[in-house]
Amino acid sequence: MQWREVTEVILYAVAGLLIVYDVYVAFFNKEEGDTISRRLRVAGRKTAALPYSFGVLAGHFWSPVEFGFELPLWGELSMLVGGLVLSAFVHRGMRRQAPELALITLPVYLLVGFWFGSFFWNLG
Repeated sequence: MQWREVTEVILYAVAGLLIVYDVYVAFFNKEEGDTISRRLRVAGRKTAALPYSFGVLAGHFWSPVEFGFELPLWGELSMLVGGLVLSAFVHRGMRRQAPELALITLPVYLLVGFWFGSFFWNLG
């Protein structure tokens, strides 16, 4: 067995165990909100670091740069800075004006993280 196959087996096993655990807790636990999904959602509401991290990983794995889309360095930097400024502005405004709608900011953080992962940490 080569390392590639070992890596795939480990990935599938971990993913399978996490799914089985999450389903088990969802159906057989008497307490609400103990699943992995709920814990991630709560953590994402408390800090923008979690959705941003998921965005970075998505950009790392599925970067458009790998498929021939390229920007000059100034374009990458302007996208990153613009995205960070936009996310900070939207997040701050939403938290103050309508705290119940603050979840709308999470896709902004995902998008900014995706840009960062795509252009600065891609597999291509």
